[in-house]
Amino acid sequence: MSNYVNNNSLLFKYIDTISVKLVEIWDKIDPKSLHISLKGSHRDIVTEYDLLIENKLKKILKGLIRSADFMGEETSNDFKDNIFWVVDPIDGTTNFSKGNKHFSTQVSLMKKDEVLFGIVYDPVRKELFRAVKGNGTYLNGKRIHVSKTSKLENASIHTGLQYMDQYGFNSLKNRIANSILNGRALRITGSACLDLAYIACGRTDIFFEQCLKTWDVSAGTLLIEEAGGKISTCNPVEEKEFNIRKPNILAYNGNENLVDEFRRKVMESD
Repeated sequence: MSNYVNNNSLLFKYIDTISVKLVEIWDKIDPKSLHISLKGSHRDIVTEYDLLIENKLKKILKGLIRSADFMGEETSNDFKDNIFWVVDPIDGTTNFSKGNKHFSTQVSLMKKDEVLFGIVYDPVRKELFRAVKGNGTYLNGKRIHVSKTSKLENASIHTGLQYMDQYGFNSLKNRIANSILNGRALRITGSACLDLAYIACGRTDIFFEQCLKTWDVSAGTLLIEEAGGKISTCNPVEEKEFNIRKPNILAYNGNENLVDEFRRKVMESD
């Protein structure tokens, strides 16, 4: 398996194959007819296209590395200890189900806690973000970088409304209020994968959200780091650093003045 980790040309070949297949899969999808099912609460839904895309990708990925395990949001979500694929077939399922054209598919390859490469594909805008560890981040083949924003008053801040307990929800409400008060703009888009990709290309500056899953952030964290940004935790009381197995993420453009001001005025005030 070490051959997969150390062979960049092979990793790029996998990315090219997966990218082509993602476009082919989405080009055949007609969301006009949807069947929506509940996975748990009334807020946690799945469509037949979540399952269709995940199963198609699982078959494709298995053909690339037969010995790799698989983690997918809809079919197999246990964390693996060796090399494994991570798939979120539709990040932003609620948006997708309502005709809100802001959603994406993410695919990454991981070895334990390390992301080897990641892809986020927006089928509406035909935008494909991808990164191989140590080789930069690209959008549709063009190298991209994070923003240079250094002051909170100039920052665009994204967050999400994940399902959490009452304490977590109250904390989030405070952080949202503090972000609106101190930042230039606050956005809740409904797709964490695209939020992270947008930091990587400079469209936004900060993203924070608690209680996410590995398939929400694995590709995006690498996109940001390879574009010059940084990843931290938005739950410093309970953890010293970001944990990709239980993501409470604070992602930003790498500017320490910006994130220090954000922590002081937004996080420490909640």
